[in-house]
Amino acid sequence: MNKKINVKAFRPFYGLLKKIPIVMRITVCLLFVLLFQAKAEVSYSQSARISLSMQNATVEEVLNAIEESSEFYFLYNSKLVDVDRVVDVKEKNQPIGSVLNKVFDGSEVSYRVEDRQIILSNKRDMPSVAAPQQSDRITGVVKDKRGETIIGANVMVKGTTTGTITDFDGNFTIDAPANATLIVTYIGYASQEVEVAGKSNLNIILDEDTQLLNEVVVVGYGTQKKGEITSSVTSVKAADFNKAPVVNPMQLVEGRVAGLTISRPSGDPNAAPNIQMRGASSLKGNNEPLIIIDGIPGNMSSLNAIAPEDIEAMDVLKDGSAAAIYGTRGNNGVIIVTTKRPLVGVSQVDYSGYIMHETIAARPDILSAEEFAAYGRQTGNEEKVIDFGGREDIYDKLLNKSNFTHVHNLTATGGSAKMNYRASLNYRRNEGIAMKTDRETINGSIMVNHRSLEDKLLLSFHMSNSYTKANYLASDEKKNRG
Repeated sequence: MNKKINVKAFRPFYGLLKKIPIVMRITVCLLFVLLFQAKAEVSYSQSARISLSMQNATVEEVLNAIEESSEFYFLYNSKLVDVDRVVDVKEKNQPIGSVLNKVFDGSEVSYRVEDRQIILSNKRDMPSVAAPQQSDRITGVVKDKRGETIIGANVMVKGTTTGTITDFDGNFTIDAPANATLIVTYIGYASQEVEVAGKSNLNIILDEDTQLLNEVVVVGYGTQKKGEITSSVTSVKAADFNKAPVVNPMQLVEGRVAGLTISRPSGDPNAAPNIQMRGASSLKGNNEPLIIIDGIPGNMSSLNAIAPEDIEAMDVLKDGSAAAIYGTRGNNGVIIVTTKRPLVGVSQVDYSGYIMHETIAARPDILSAEEFAAYGRQTGNEEKVIDFGGREDIYDKLLNKSNFTHVHNLTATGGSAKMNYRASLNYRRNEGIAMKTDRETINGSIMVNHRSLEDKLLLSFHMSNSYTKANYLASDEKKNRG
């Protein structure tokens, strides 16, 4: 029996797909490729688990059983390694190192694990080859003195390249020997060394760094220590951004910088915010500060093309030093925007989203039609007030009381010190409180860094694109496009 496929059911999806620029589609494809590649970087010897239950078995029989139940294979010289020794092994879902330690306990045999290959040798004949320390799974949480979890703290095993970062709840998981020492670091906090000492769960408290004058601040085309800056510079990191939903990226620092005033001129989500630094400097000219995004001069339109979730920090230059670096363009101050970079360590995928609804906080007190006519009679302007009988409340008709905004952000980052990446995809649908105003935005970016020639050559690839569909108020359309 032949079934007909309803092609019309796929047309809405196909129409939406055609609206997405080709760069956005490439970004999504590269995102999934990098995710699969990141998962492939995990060593087999770290992820494999062995279960054995054998009594009065020879070492050779145990090794054969491991090869049959896993992808490991052994290399050894039977003249140097005693494989006829009888052992008892009872292990369930254990790493290969734990099983081999039990098999060769009390013998002169050492081993070295290289992914799926395991090399056995005699300690007396090959003293230079030592058995690796058994790694245990260590979990923990990183907090500050106030008990708040720290997101993105670096946790490294001292003397090795093994490391990870804390998640949104401050938790981390890492494989380390029982006698290892963990080094925990985070910007703004003093680094701390924690001894594992056989513990499987750690509760780490970081102290704030009192030497804040050594903090690095972006100034102009480079960086300086805060203690060396005599001008008025304010640096706002991502941890200090406003946590409330925002329509424009500048709202992240609203109320966070002294002398910087940010306000929304209307209920239209497409309207650019009014930004003034140290008050108005011109009656007719443009009072907005210069905006620098990752070292490239821009404006409010280019800033709107960046998802607020992709911003790492904003540095505000408020005095003459801004003009000294950027010339007359910096007369109204400079706002330097730094976007997030790839994180080295365990690959992770993060999703964030929120919904928002706007209402009128304080409705203006407007005269009704009868009150307006009475006011004309009281002031002696009755002949100028002509009553055509209109009694509708126009104010309510101009409001979109059912406005709804939803934002979705997907980010993937990870890699090693040699090659790391960060990819993000952001979708925003803003409905304004003003009738028939809305804004739909899709932002995508991907950044890949690769080091070669013994870290002497750094190759960086950064691609971003933004698609916007907007319905403006008449006055805002002229302001934004004019």
